[in-house]
Amino acid sequence: MPLGGLTHSSRQRCLFLRRLKYLLLVASSATLAVAQPLLESVNAYYMLKVWEIEDGLPHFALTSLARTPDGYLWCGSFGGLGRFDGARFTVYTPENTPALGDPAVLRLCVDRQGVLWAGTRSWMARLERGRWETYRTAQGWPGDLVRSLVEHRDGQVLAATDTTIVRFDNGRFVEFPLPESLGEPSPLILVTTITGELWLKADQYLGRWETNSWVTVLGPEELRARPLRGIAPSREGGLWVADQQHIRMLLHDQWIKQLERPAGFEDDAVTLLEDQRGNLWSGGYSLGVVVFKRDGGLLRCTMADGLQNNSTTAVFEDKEGNIWVASNGGGLARLKPRVVRVFGDQAGLRQSVVNSVCEEQPGQMLVGTHGGGLVRLSQQRFGQAVVSLDSKLNASSWVLTVLRDHAGTIWAGTYNEGLFRIRGEEVYQVPFAEIGARIVVSLYEDSANRLWIGTVAGLAVREGGKITLQSATNGMPHMVVQSIVEDHKGVLWLCGPPVGLVQRVGERFERLALPRSGELGDLKTLCADRAGNLWIGTLNGNLVRLFEGIPFVYTAEHALPPNPIFSLVEDENGDLWAGTGEGIVRIRRASLEAVAAGKSLQLDCLVLDKTEGMRSAQCRDGFQPACWRSADGRLWFATLKGVATLDPKNVPSKTPPPRAWIEEVEVDGVPQLLSG
Repeated sequence: MPLGGLTHSSRQRCLFLRRLKYLLLVASSATLAVAQPLLESVNAYYMLKVWEIEDGLPHFALTSLARTPDGYLWCGSFGGLGRFDGARFTVYTPENTPALGDPAVLRLCVDRQGVLWAGTRSWMARLERGRWETYRTAQGWPGDLVRSLVEHRDGQVLAATDTTIVRFDNGRFVEFPLPESLGEPSPLILVTTITGELWLKADQYLGRWETNSWVTVLGPEELRARPLRGIAPSREGGLWVADQQHIRMLLHDQWIKQLERPAGFEDDAVTLLEDQRGNLWSGGYSLGVVVFKRDGGLLRCTMADGLQNNSTTAVFEDKEGNIWVASNGGGLARLKPRVVRVFGDQAGLRQSVVNSVCEEQPGQMLVGTHGGGLVRLSQQRFGQAVVSLDSKLNASSWVLTVLRDHAGTIWAGTYNEGLFRIRGEEVYQVPFAEIGARIVVSLYEDSANRLWIGTVAGLAVREGGKITLQSATNGMPHMVVQSIVEDHKGVLWLCGPPVGLVQRVGERFERLALPRSGELGDLKTLCADRAGNLWIGTLNGNLVRLFEGIPFVYTAEHALPPNPIFSLVEDENGDLWAGTGEGIVRIRRASLEAVAAGKSLQLDCLVLDKTEGMRSAQCRDGFQPACWRSADGRLWFATLKGVATLDPKNVPSKTPPPRAWIEEVEVDGVPQLLSG
């Protein structure tokens, strides 16, 4: 029951019980030693970029951040106001914008009408529809340093200083009541929750505005020995409250969650932000940023991770999910979430060129490298390479293909040393004569648990413990078998140079000619989906669909990125993913169907490359499996710089292009005024 509906005595009793619970929570946390997760670098999950004075910032010391509906990011600083369009800064100072009055812009706020409010050391200014207005002492501004700016649920803007709260009403600022007891003097910080509640924090005070008065939640009695260090709204509708050692969530008058500030990051005054993913960012004024992940993990973002200064003054999230960090001395940092995560040398991989990848068991991947042997990836780290007793398979082997079969046996195809079978600690080299070549480039297990072995000279099959070469007697051509797949009808398909596409009908192999074969180039990879389609990726960047014997060719004319397609995999939603020479491409299933049916002219494609976290946009070609869907739905791709992985559920939709804004007009080199 909300406090506003209680009698005075009932309210006092609830406040007493809540304060008592807080004190008991503080006391219990002081006596319990809780093991904390290890702080990972934020770089594993975000890409960090920094802008400084030489990049156009108005000043090295920033104070606040805000974004207006037109997409501009605004940066308050001690040297003016910066407007950032993603490429360059436009700087506003008292010289070119007299409404600011002072170069020190301390706090920013954008209200629901899109108006930008800027509090300076001198007065308040606001920007509405390109026009600046100022509010000075004559308009009720108290003249003190503004510490916080918020918009209340009634649409009124409130500002707080060290000693005063004012609200904007009918063109001027008027005084707003203060609590009876704030404890020792300290900056007043106002916050509104997503439910519209107005809260006030001082070092020794926490209270909520209710029915024309402040209701004290915590006062000097509870906070004198443990002052508050930060406050921010929670996405659940409550409030995050930081003290010297903890950050707690208050929801419906209950302390429902407690986070322990990690060693080395305690006591610092913090600016808090809960992002749209449910992670809590805590930016310390002296010690850098800590991220409390929703899953319980901890991330660290300090100068050791790329920040130019650990003094954090503001943390802000934009609509795209990027986190912006303003600092006192280190400029502006953007942390863009990695859509693609790469495990390479930083995870202990000796040879970063990855040829093949598959899942050994949930949470553990097998990775074949180009000169670093066969290694396991478990708990985000690579283990030692698998080594045979005779060292034919070793930490320098070129492992071109790797597969775990239904019985748990691991098979590794190599360059020049043929095929290895791995059962526990036992490593057995299959005689070259049984597979017909020393170079194995592809492995595939069909629905009958037969292991198909593709080499540079043809194909072999292991069935019932025996390996049999496929030869010209059953129609098998001499070819490099780069890809093998079984369709929904049990038909086996192969592709590779110089033959192209081959299918196994009964016990015989037959070549199949595709339309426009001269335009397709070499066939590089095959994928059979759950809907009965056979997908074929080509060197020339075309994608072929074969359904019920009828081919359809997707090309650049259908907005397919014109890059060689080296690997293909279907995700749990039926979308097709391609490992290409220029990144990983998602192709929406609905658009594939629509184009083939003549209902659309363009595919819905999204390209993920270095801008989304890949270290190399070049996916591996010529070997299978070069991509994999693991049991948890994640996709894995072999690349020239590590194994790349992504969760299709976390890949954003295509971002619509930004609106075009005309900022400058020149006629014969002469700037023109923009009006009308």
